[in-house]
Amino acid sequence: MNDAIGILSVGGRTMPVLPKIPESHALELLGLAGAIPRMDTLAAQAATGTSLFDLLSRWLVHSVERVLRRDLMKDYQAHREEMAHVRGRISIKETTLAVTLGRARVTCEFDELDRDNPLNRVLLAALRLVCGAPFAAPEVRTQARRVSARFDEVSELRHGDLRVTLTPRTAYYSDGLAIAKALLRGAARKLDAGGEVAWAFLIRTPEGIEAGIRTVLHNALDPAFKVEKRGLALLPSTKTLNPDLVFGHLAVGDVKYKLQGADWDTGDLYQAVAFATGFQVSEAAILTFSTGQAGHTSLQVGDVRLSNFCWPADPSLGPQEAAARLVTDVREWLYEVSAS
Repeated sequence: MNDAIGILSVGGRTMPVLPKIPESHALELLGLAGAIPRMDTLAAQAATGTSLFDLLSRWLVHSVERVLRRDLMKDYQAHREEMAHVRGRISIKETTLAVTLGRARVTCEFDELDRDNPLNRVLLAALRLVCGAPFAAPEVRTQARRVSARFDEVSELRHGDLRVTLTPRTAYYSDGLAIAKALLRGAARKLDAGGEVAWAFLIRTPEGIEAGIRTVLHNALDPAFKVEKRGLALLPSTKTLNPDLVFGHLAVGDVKYKLQGADWDTGDLYQAVAFATGFQVSEAAILTFSTGQAGHTSLQVGDVRLSNFCWPADPSLGPQEAAARLVTDVREWLYEVSAS
C-alpha cells in the first residue's frame, strides 16, 4: 500500500493506510491537486488522528444538509409511457399498434420536472456508501441515513453520472459534489479476502502528490519562472519524455513520492538526465521528501547538472511552512541557473 492513503476493513478489523509523509502534508498536496476536496479543516483535523474517510464522510453529510436547505435541484426528464389520456407528444406508430391490438391506450412522450438527475444520484450514492461502511462512525451513519431519506425521487447511480459538472445554477452543490466524487472513486466494497468480507477506501497518492508539488511551485514562482508539466515526443517512435516539472527553457524537474535515501537513486538519476537531454537544458532537479536527511550534493553527468531538493516531511511543521522551505530552495536554484 505504498501508493495509497485510506482505510481497510477485513473481518471486522480496521487498518488505516497512512501516507509516507505526515498526513496533514499529504492532504494539503492532494487538495491542491484536486484529488480530494480542498478544505482548510481537513489538514488540521488530520493531525488529531481522524481518518481521511471519517473526515470526508462527516463533510459529506454537512455539505448535503446545506444543499437540502436550498432544496434539491430539479430537471426536466424525458418520459415515454402508454397512457389512458394524451400528454405531450403522441407516438403514432406505438399508439396505432396498441389500438390495432384492442388496447385503448396512447403512447406519449413528455418531459417531467423531477429530482432524478446526475447531481442528486451522485450525492445519494455517496450517502449510501457512508451508511454501509463498517468503519464509518455510528453517529455519521445515522446522519447519512437520515439525510438520504430525503432523496425519495432519486434513483441509483448510473454510468456516466460521475462526469457531471456544475453550472452557475447548481454552484451550491460544489462542496457536496466534490466530496461525493472523492468517496465514490476511492471506495471498493465487499472484496473477497480469503472467505471474509473486506471493505476498502483508498486514494492513489503519487500522481496527486506530484500535481500538488507542481501547484505549490507554480503559485509561488509565477510569473518570474514558468512551471508546467509538458511532454516531448521522441519521433518517429511512440515514446515520450514526461517530466513532472518544466521550468520554461531553463531546467526540468521530476517529483519522486519517496523518502530521501542515503545516495542518489540510479533509476531516478538516469531518468532526470534523459529528461534534460531531451528538452535540451543543462539543469535538472529531483524533488523528494525528507524526514531529516539533507539533499544530495549536486552531481555533474556529462553536460547535465543534477540538483536535489527535499520537501521537509516533518510532523512538527505545518504543510504551508514545509512548502515555503521547498519554494525558497527551488527559487534560489532557478535564479542561479538563469544568471548563469
